[in-house]
Amino acid sequence: MTEGVQAEVLAARRAAARRALELVASEGKLVLGLGTGTTMVTFVDLLVEEGAMKSVEAVVPTSRQSEELARRAGLRIASLGDFPEPDVYVDSFDQVDRSGNSVKGGGAAHAREKVLMAASRKVVLIGDHLKLRDRLSGPVPVEVLPFAVDFLLRAFDGMGMRPSLRHAGQGKVGPVVTENGNLVIDLNPDVIEDPAALEARVKLMPGVVEVGICPNRGYRVIVGMPDGSTIEL
Repeated sequence: MTEGVQAEVLAARRAAARRALELVASEGKLVLGLGTGTTMVTFVDLLVEEGAMKSVEAVVPTSRQSEELARRAGLRIASLGDFPEPDVYVDSFDQVDRSGNSVKGGGAAHAREKVLMAASRKVVLIGDHLKLRDRLSGPVPVEVLPFAVDFLLRAFDGMGMRPSLRHAGQGKVGPVVTENGNLVIDLNPDVIEDPAALEARVKLMPGVVEVGICPNRGYRVIVGMPDGSTIEL
């Protein structure tokens, strides 16, 4: 990515995060569910810059990364046991189509993220313009039980999904292990014609914990543009 493109992405990401912050601030005192990833860093940075932390009673994080991010910002950390229905859940996406269906899980936290999406009263998903697609495609992360990996690799291959076990990389040896103690298989379909149907089909496979396809179920989906504007899908 060139410096010019990187600057555009950062501007677009900040625009989407600012719009999400406006929506959060309009809710009054609230419990915030917080997703995982670099876009959430931008969102929390804006939360601090704009002095909007006083509107957040507590944060329910989806990972150690988001927990540490919130803790450094001085926010109270809570759990779904403390607050079963967070007021607003804010997260990003890896790709999104023009109907607001998305793919998540680049950070391997999608199982917890989808739990919070289901538990929260409102969901706001944000991302930059480069993640916008006409139609979704691979990679699609699937968190799976370690016991089921070999079975599922064969099964997904038979479905034409071109599966691969995600490895840690960056000098580390072995597969990625989620915070739930599971592994991640990435599926690589060329095109996802029906996100909801593929989500259901994959989740029915024995050994699958969660799949990173997120059909738009009434979420606020915001895409930031390089000029500082946003579009809502």
